[in-house]
Amino acid sequence: TINCAQIGDNALIQIYPDGIRHIRGDKRVNEWRVPAKKQIVKCAVNERQVVIALAGGELVYFEMDPSGQLNEYTDRKDMGVEVISMSLGSVPPGELRNRFLAVGLADDTVRIISLDPKDCLTLLSSQSLPSPAESLCIVEMKGLDYENGGLVVEQQLINTLFLNIGLQNGTLLRTVLDPNTGELLDTRTRYLGSRPVKLFKIKTQNAESVLALSSRSWLSYM
Repeated sequence: TINCAQIGDNALIQIYPDGIRHIRGDKRVNEWRVPAKKQIVKCAVNERQVVIALAGGELVYFEMDPSGQLNEYTDRKDMGVEVISMSLGSVPPGELRNRFLAVGLADDTVRIISLDPKDCLTLLSSQSLPSPAESLCIVEMKGLDYENGGLVVEQQLINTLFLNIGLQNGTLLRTVLDPNTGELLDTRTRYLGSRPVKLFKIKTQNAESVLALSSRSWLSYM
């Protein structure tokens, strides 16, 4: 199993190298199989969306419709190089989807792909990295106004979307993800330890934060 998660209100999804198993609340099971001679190598899942990367760098996108059915988007995206990490943010309250997918590639870049129906699977921005991206994590944090150097009063706390990038050389990069354009801005760097950095989205004091594991453990929160 590559990933197993709850999707929708009462369904489970299991992603394994040969396909996707969608287990509905009434115990119906829908299977999606990979094309012949292909395998799933990486995936990203949230409450309503699933993106898988096939060997060779091809992305396949699925989205849940209001009836709870998981539908494949007609087009696919060939990244031209192997995918080594992926991340989807949570679906914002009142929305049907998260607009951004972050993909770490074997050519030491991270790319932001749109999941908006108007320009689905188009490349929005990319950033070169000093080392391959072991792990990616998109989180929305309340409290930091990066344009004003973090000088905000309580009433003006704003939500900022961050892409956290854990590198294989033990460094964590945290960069602001522009919620309108998908551009990557204002990258901060911290060396965490001697091992590749693995990132996990968790809740701290009822807010999204990031657990970063290297040779030591770190918590990134507001």
